[in-house]
Amino acid sequence: MPSDVSFKKFRLIISTDHGSCIIPQNIKGFKLPKGVKVDEGHKRFVHVDSDQNLDKNWYFLDKNKFALLENIAIVKGYNFFGRRKPKGMIHGGMTPEETFIPHIELCLQTLELRDIQCYHSGSPIKGTQKQKVEFSIRNLNDYEISNGELYIPSHSIVIKIDNIPAKNEVIESSDITLSREEVVNSKDNTVILQGFYRFNCMGETKHGKVEVKIKIRKIIEGPEMAEDIFKF
Repeated sequence: MPSDVSFKKFRLIISTDHGSCIIPQNIKGFKLPKGVKVDEGHKRFVHVDSDQNLDKNWYFLDKNKFALLENIAIVKGYNFFGRRKPKGMIHGGMTPEETFIPHIELCLQTLELRDIQCYHSGSPIKGTQKQKVEFSIRNLNDYEISNGELYIPSHSIVIKIDNIPAKNEVIESSDITLSREEVVNSKDNTVILQGFYRFNCMGETKHGKVEVKIKIRKIIEGPEMAEDIFKF
């Protein structure tokens, strides 16, 4: 595949060929069921409306289950239908695996990228002191992401990420100083910060919002903090 191919504009077609097989001597011929139409191109299968008139000697391939234009039926094994009995070696054979050449067309679906997750992975921090905080940044996508960036504007935090493997995470650290107001108004010993992210994945760029929860050590609840109570 050319290295400069666009991820949005290429279509990949995969086809396989089949080999030859030897027809056994004891194969049987079967009469055609009622209401069938022989495929004139190959004469190895028949078109049918349903499996109503087929017995145990036939494979029935429903068009809705096998993505076909019509329902078709094939005689099982190496057996045949009609007057002509195959002999010796033939190209393809009579089994379903040999009768149908797999033909697969692949084209890109809409790439649905998931948001990244970011959470405080270290120990709870102390109130309003400046400290280094560890952030775990998780890639929830089925593909590797690269050139990532996490930005928390309220604390001027910018974290750049080279890459994160699929369904994996990396740990980055940054200094942070929480304000007294953030600590006082926190709930369940957690300060919630709002941030933004962006990253590249499979030729696409995704950006969005992310919520980061910082765990804190808060001695008491309310407007008075411990450093105020014990201040002389």
